[in-house]
Amino acid sequence: MNSKTFFYNFEIIANAPGGIARLRELILDLAVSGQLLPQLHEDGDSHQLAVDLLKNREKSLVEKSLAIKPLASPDFQNSLFNIPSTWVWVSLGLFCHPQAGFAFKSSQFNTDGRGTPLIRIRDIGSEVTQCHFEGEFRSEFVVQKGDWLIGMDGNFNVRQWSGPDALLNQRVTRLIFLDERIEQRFVAWALQKQVYALMGTKSYTTVDHLSTKQINESLISLPPYAEQKRIVAKVDELMTLCDELEATQNLRNSIRTSARKSAIVAISTATTPEELDVAWKRISENWLTIADTSESIASLRSLILSIFLSNVFDNSQGVRTVKLGDVVRILNGDRSSNYPSKEHRVKSGIPFINAGHLVSGRIDLTEMDYITPQKYESLSGGKIMLNDVLFCLRGSLGKCALNTEMLHGTVASSLTILRSNEYLDANYLLCFLQSGLCGIQIKKYDNGTAQPNLSAKNLAKFELRLPEIEEQKRIVARVNQLMALCDELEHVLLERNELTSKIARTLTADNKN
Repeated sequence: MNSKTFFYNFEIIANAPGGIARLRELILDLAVSGQLLPQLHEDGDSHQLAVDLLKNREKSLVEKSLAIKPLASPDFQNSLFNIPSTWVWVSLGLFCHPQAGFAFKSSQFNTDGRGTPLIRIRDIGSEVTQCHFEGEFRSEFVVQKGDWLIGMDGNFNVRQWSGPDALLNQRVTRLIFLDERIEQRFVAWALQKQVYALMGTKSYTTVDHLSTKQINESLISLPPYAEQKRIVAKVDELMTLCDELEATQNLRNSIRTSARKSAIVAISTATTPEELDVAWKRISENWLTIADTSESIASLRSLILSIFLSNVFDNSQGVRTVKLGDVVRILNGDRSSNYPSKEHRVKSGIPFINAGHLVSGRIDLTEMDYITPQKYESLSGGKIMLNDVLFCLRGSLGKCALNTEMLHGTVASSLTILRSNEYLDANYLLCFLQSGLCGIQIKKYDNGTAQPNLSAKNLAKFELRLPEIEEQKRIVARVNQLMALCDELEHVLLERNELTSKIARTLTADNKN
């Protein structure tokens, strides 16, 4: 991809899922391959620069009291891309000395702030260290603000240190530049691309560790100094634009999230047809803001449930507000010494259901746990029946599912069984538990601290509006129709996002092949 194609497709890439991160990566790829800016005649070429760097290399190393190591000839077979004719491939060691960190004694490490900050791999990219070293050290291992560092294990990040003076620990390498005619940031970007290749992203052997020898011999695409400066300035301009785009996207997403939450609350708390009409008008006028992602479709589902379960459109005399405990039996699982522990699990038998098996209102059998019939018979409670609704009281609070097919099964301690009486349709109960009306009450009664938690006693206090049984079934049928439309809308959104991502991936991959 050249710069013209890049700028023409900038918006497509930016608006794709993960697009801003992809843009940042692509900007740097274009920068170090000579495709971000046109080459100018007045910039000259970098061949003479390379000659001068070689001529001054030993002198620079001696002046900085650095070891003079033989300079490896560039291995052009490992070049990652084609470069402009005015550029040249060189080994990093031509103009830079990779200094390995020192193996400071871990017995002198502390997290109390005593001594000198110590830079370990986990600190690269930060401006503070998690550890200090209290002991003697040589000044040559003191890292200063602005120095470039490389993590030699893991992700091989190349980052500029922005913190106070600190010590260079082992498995961290510092780049000591030997000539002022090198833009350090440009070199850092080029080197990052090379070390990523060593991780196996290209046709290289995947490595777990880097050596200073590998860093020293890394190929760097070197433009003329004037062009380096122009590239760095352009990258700064584009990264600022990415920052602005990201801030705009975050603000837009925040507004959408706020609008969705506000709409759900307005619908959930409406008590008259007039209030509901105002709430729905607000949603319809802001539809493009509220419903353009999979998350927003999930909110739409909640809105639909809240609208129908509020029953404010129903003028029948049979609608009443009841406590959940008045219309269901709440049955906990067996929590005695008979409770099935891990050693009681078998490959097949009686389903032993936990919160992870409750998916989209149904019980997922894909990775179901099982216990033996004998163990099942030893349990004194928690045995499910058809049309029971399972509800999570701890952890994944509010997850629920309707049992439509299991004749036998039992529940884990985090679940409870809700068994409807003749006045409450089980599907209507499921709709209520999935609605924002229930969500509001979950927040009200949640008594968990580190982990969300509800008691069966408080669950019984939940209030729901209850029409006659036939009206409940009519509501469920209408909700199911609208949920099917939500499924279609979500499918369209997913296809659109996948298409946008595919286009963005194709555009960005075009630069890497």
